Amino acid sequence: MIIAAVIRHENQILLQQKSEINNQIIWELPNCEITDVDNQINLLVEKCKTLNVTIETTDIFFDNESNNQRCIVYNTELRSLSYSSNSGCWIDAKDLKNLSFSKQFDGAISKLVHEYDIINSIHREIEKVVIDGSEALGIKIELMTSYNYFNVFVHNDYGSYCPFIFSVDYEFESEDDIRAINSWHITRMFADGDKTDLYVLYANMMSILLKCTFHKNVYVNYLNLFGPLEINAASIIFNEIHKNLTVNDLKQVVEEIYSLYTFCMFLFENLIGSFSLIRDDAKFNLQYLKYFKDNECCNNFSREEHQYYSDCEKGISLLVIDNGTRYYILIGYLNGGIQ
Repeated sequence: MIIAAVIRHENQILLQQKSEINNQIIWELPNCEITDVDNQINLLVEKCKTLNVTIETTDIFFDNESNNQRCIVYNTELRSLSYSSNSGCWIDAKDLKNLSFSKQFDGAISKLVHEYDIINSIHREIEKVVIDGSEALGIKIELMTSYNYFNVFVHNDYGSYCPFIFSVDYEFESEDDIRAINSWHITRMFADGDKTDLYVLYANMMSILLKCTFHKNVYVNYLNLFGPLEINAASIIFNEIHKNLTVNDLKQVVEEIYSLYTFCMFLFENLIGSFSLIRDDAKFNLQYLKYFKDNECCNNFSREEHQYYSDCEKGISLLVIDNGTRYYILIGYLNGGIQ
């Protein structure tokens, strides 16, 4: 029995060269021939390590038997990779149809080619939506795509990235069975030092606009990597998972959410304004500092237009915004966003 792996990295597939016939390279998926069925996954993982990748199998991508030989191909998640002279070869998925493969992999490769035809169709439709919408508003964007997601980076008037990345993640069985979820990820802020207050500010104000103005149920997901007081990333995740979509259905969903995205960005700027990244401790409010005592459980930060106070032990935070004409005070829970 032969077991093999589909290993994806962005829009590339890892292949290995089997032989060369008449000056034509014959390719294979990373594979090994086994007799120990009970240990097949571990053997495949070890084989892939010789190609300088660490993988984890997820489910069976393709299973076929011909000429009394069974071939099982697994989907995988790529955990790590490194490039060296003895690595396999990373091939753009769009080029698979132009290569020659060992016969036992013909069925799996045909399925892969069909999948990427669907992906390219999805990406073309999403790209058209966001480009048309951005051009109508005079917004400059950059696109980044991979196997099952589509990201849009938006530039502000100063040439820097806007705080949010517009993202669509999807899975599919066929052109008529696509599942998708929308999310807005906050880019790494270009301010020096800790940025917890900025992540809380942007994530929660946007989620409030979505909930109160458009009645969209969203969840603010914080990522903490280095300690209990600091937040190092944040995402707005839409609770609704869209199912059983066609490519055209997905296009309409993206069109709606991208319209919300651009509208909320403009509304945010009109209501709140833009914020300085300069720290200004003179702006601290003594009344709040008295309640949020400055100890090892507290994280207090003040900039020119807003102040942020939090008590990690109590799990609460306070955000005070001054846009020059009015104050906004937001009180929320650290583990679930502003309420």
